[in-house]
Amino acid sequence: MRYDMIIFDIDGTLWDVSYQTTDAANIVASSKGLKQHTLAQIRATMGLKQEDVARKYYPTLPLSEGIELINLVIQKTLDIISDHG
Repeated sequence: MRYDMIIFDIDGTLWDVSYQTTDAANIVASSKGLKQHTLAQIRATMGLKQEDVARKYYPTLPLSEGIELINLVIQKTLDIISDHG
């Protein structure tokens, strides 16, 4: 069977990765001396644009630095999923 597309969704619509994302966000936050996030906080921002999440979680940082942190969280989340499912 040939497929024309693959659906990849990790924002909670089809696959809930909020636990892994919370772990990743807190690993990154801890490594940078920043405030930890709760599962509820992470779930409240699932599906938002990176810029909006960066502004919400890192309001005192320049936007570019906040986006860099979000990218670190994304990479760490993918690492956790790859290692642990």
